[in-house]
Amino acid sequence: MKLDTKINKEHSCDCSVIIPAYNASKYISRTIDSVLAQTLQPLEIIVVDDKSTDNTVSIVKELSCFKDGFLKLVKSETNGGPARTRNAGVNIASGCYLAFLDSDDSWYPKKLEIAMNYFPKADIVYHDLEIYTSKSEKPLKRIRTRKLSSSPFVDLMTNGNALSNSSVVVKKEIVNSVGGLNEDRSLFAVEDFDLWLKISRVTNKFVYIPMSLGKYWMGDANISEISENQLVREKTLSEKHISFLNSEDRKEHELFLSYITGRLKQKMGRYSDALKLFKASCRSRSWNLKLKSACHIMTIHIQRIKNI
Repeated sequence: MKLDTKINKEHSCDCSVIIPAYNASKYISRTIDSVLAQTLQPLEIIVVDDKSTDNTVSIVKELSCFKDGFLKLVKSETNGGPARTRNAGVNIASGCYLAFLDSDDSWYPKKLEIAMNYFPKADIVYHDLEIYTSKSEKPLKRIRTRKLSSSPFVDLMTNGNALSNSSVVVKKEIVNSVGGLNEDRSLFAVEDFDLWLKISRVTNKFVYIPMSLGKYWMGDANISEISENQLVREKTLSEKHISFLNSEDRKEHELFLSYITGRLKQKMGRYSDALKLFKASCRSRSWNLKLKSACHIMTIHIQRIKNI
């Protein structure tokens, strides 16, 4: 971290950057530095520490931007998970807009300048990210998301999440209107998707920027996982929102959920279960989902032949 970095308050926007952190000492300086390097500065940076056991807090306190009040630090008394830490940041944010940034991710310098240009007409803005790992200085690949349809809720429910957390800038009033993030532990690791779904039920003003404006770090502490727990979370998320779909879209959502569950079963080595689920998702109205399902069926059959 460049401790003498100067904040250009004359070229700033009414946006609060919220960074939840748990044992983030390895990356937190790099993450904050990417915010300080923005061509359009935010109103403030809020780091919410989720009861870290390393020296994350002491690192943040040593930064010059903390000492001059530009960076605010909130310390949780207990470990509550990503949803609670983000909500804590939202609750004290002074800005009319919120930009979420995970503690191991980072932004390219023009991220805020480009994203803020779409407000106030947009309610929520998101973009692509590039995946980095500790093994390469070059991006592994790009997380290419998509433009949502005129019915964002239906699109998200029938085609899956399109918003990476560290890419999102959203109006604070919108987040507050849906009650913030759900802190239920049953939604751990999918709480961000749950928030986008809730927002998509109150507005269709989602704007996709088809550019990579940041880095997604695939490192040691990524909380996404392939396990029975993830299967339960996907089902819980589905049950929470499916009643808001009409009968036709509900059926399509169930076929998409079959595909998602099939992928998880396949990665867990439960190929017989995966095959049944992929055969079900082949009945989707989406040719893209039909094709992906058929490809996975073929992959499993080829793998079985090789193992004979």
